[in-house]
Amino acid sequence: MMNLVKGIDLAPFARVQWKDPESRQEWEPILKQAVAAYNDAELETVRLGMRRCTTQHFNPNSMTEDIKRLKGLAFLPIRRVGVYQGFAHKHPAVEEGKPWSYFGAVGKTIEDAWDFVEANHLGDHKRIGDLLGYPKCCQEFFSTVWMDGFIDPVWQAAERTEGAKIAGNTIGISSSMSFDGLRYVGIRMVPHLPCSFSCEGSQEMAEKWALLDGMDTTARLLNLPITWSCLNGIAIVETPFFRISTNSNPCHPVHIVEMGL
Repeated sequence: MMNLVKGIDLAPFARVQWKDPESRQEWEPILKQAVAAYNDAELETVRLGMRRCTTQHFNPNSMTEDIKRLKGLAFLPIRRVGVYQGFAHKHPAVEEGKPWSYFGAVGKTIEDAWDFVEANHLGDHKRIGDLLGYPKCCQEFFSTVWMDGFIDPVWQAAERTEGAKIAGNTIGISSSMSFDGLRYVGIRMVPHLPCSFSCEGSQEMAEKWALLDGMDTTARLLNLPITWSCLNGIAIVETPFFRISTNSNPCHPVHIVEMGL
């Protein structure tokens, strides 16, 4: 059971550190390709009818160019939000003189986008999850762990993973294409927080997303041995070539998930 420490709420951040210059030279282009591929997949899965909606942020200073990426999809802005880097469990408020963006719904049709806007206004999380194409089991998991204060439930998903080897505060799991420990820098194969890394619905989605252009780079990254650890609001994600540090659950003591080791 992960225990939370009260009073810790870090600002969003995500940093990549490289093991050595050679690792950076080889893997930095792969990370950038994976991020770009996921951004394209967010829209392509709606365009292909794999789900009805997604969400997007648009910079008002480049919106005319950025919105061309929609290619026939419908976008409806919901609110202005502060710009942040890395992982955020809520939208930062807009601050005077600081950058901001439009957060909104993208739908295959304008009706789909309006459905999302209405569901968001009503706080109807089940309807939002359905529009985004999330497995129902993962929607229920999110509602449960989020209400309990776990804003980054990697440990909780690992606990529920079939075949997980739990020894104290360390969990070992097999490699999984639905593992979300790289999402802090925009790399992931599924758009939601899986209820477990053996979740059938998430695995099926990952298999479909893996067929989209450029997602083979994501598969390559997720096949690396990865260690995720969390302590006092900081998560560290280690691979043989780079490390990611980011804000996470304010937990104590350290909790560790080892994937594919």
